[in-house]
Amino acid sequence: MNPKTILVAALALIPAAQSPAGAAEAARSRSVKEGSAAALAGAAGMVGSLSGGAALSGGVGGAVAAIGAAAARASLITPEEVERSIERGQTYLLANQRADGSWTVGTGATSANTEYVRAAITAYVLSALRGSSAEGVQGAIGRGEAYIDQFGGTSTTTTREGFGGNTQRLYALTLGLANSVSRTPSEENDMRVNAYIVEISSLVRTTGSTGYYGGTRPSTFQLAMLAEALREAREAGFHVSRRLLGTIHRDIESARSPDHGGFGYYTGGHTERAEGTASRSIANEVALARAGRSTPARLTAALQRLMRAQGLIGEVAASTTNFYSGGTTPHDPARQNIAAYYQLFGLYWGSEALAGLQPAEGAGYGHSLGRLLISIQRADGSWRDSQVYAGPAYGTAMGILSLRNCAQAIRRGERARRDSAR
Repeated sequence: MNPKTILVAALALIPAAQSPAGAAEAARSRSVKEGSAAALAGAAGMVGSLSGGAALSGGVGGAVAAIGAAAARASLITPEEVERSIERGQTYLLANQRADGSWTVGTGATSANTEYVRAAITAYVLSALRGSSAEGVQGAIGRGEAYIDQFGGTSTTTTREGFGGNTQRLYALTLGLANSVSRTPSEENDMRVNAYIVEISSLVRTTGSTGYYGGTRPSTFQLAMLAEALREAREAGFHVSRRLLGTIHRDIESARSPDHGGFGYYTGGHTERAEGTASRSIANEVALARAGRSTPARLTAALQRLMRAQGLIGEVAASTTNFYSGGTTPHDPARQNIAAYYQLFGLYWGSEALAGLQPAEGAGYGHSLGRLLISIQRADGSWRDSQVYAGPAYGTAMGILSLRNCAQAIRRGERARRDSAR
């Protein structure tokens, strides 16, 4: 990774003029922009200092390393900060569980406020709550699991309401599978996992319905999640067809742009510019890397693209017409069709990528992503990248899971540094 390139990219994110917006959203936009600029600048120094920092010792390189190191010291996150941020998020989630055991979407998201989507969001939330010792957390998890079991896509009582019934059903099946694989092993749970695998295999094989609105072209957002859920099930000892996984991975690869390496919205399509693909690109790069079909260089390039995109996301989030603030526009054509409601999806998958990097590089990005995540957490403890669509329950779960990954990468880097000093 080139620290000079990262620092230049960080400085370029600072806009010449502020977008017109209300005071609260303008401050939010500044927080996102400044957080991503600091994270990028900090990465230059952190990767250098965590790995010894000898590569850029003089001239322009030395100046860049010195500036990056100063930014790094300001951007380092502590275990206490991470723990405090996660606890605030978990408190928010526990206070906002619905009476039926689920967590739901943002306000106004009528087409997405379905049993399938609520089951998927609930699965994310349960992953974020696991490991908490807070009062009432086990009861909340139990109620959430009961909701997923009833409405997670394998039950005949689940209605196919709203847009893209099969698309939403696959979303629920994918997250329901991931949730079930993580539960305590039992005969009943094994049957549940196998039922999810059968339903997913049948749905993908017979309808091709991994695309938006029930279309035949698979969406690369869903394919990344699906590939990972099936891989985890296979690694846990469940039977998942190699042919099925191979087909999904090839579909993902068909969406890669030959120009910039990012991934299009759909398989076989890659018309967007680089930063406009940032969130889905890191997700798909992670899925391919874990299947042995990517490289560390591609993973790092996708992370750099993701961090560069945060400046654009901050500008989009400041627009009162965007989904983020309750407007009706999902994508911003003036800013590479960026959709702010994919910010936390991208940051989560960026944090998932860290384990595939060298320890020092992973730790550097762990501090960078962690600082950015902490800077955009809201006063009530939640994270939210869309009020209209995904909403704060989903956003908060993604924020917590991302911070956990960042903390793990930082600890891994520290262990490597201590080992090398012996």
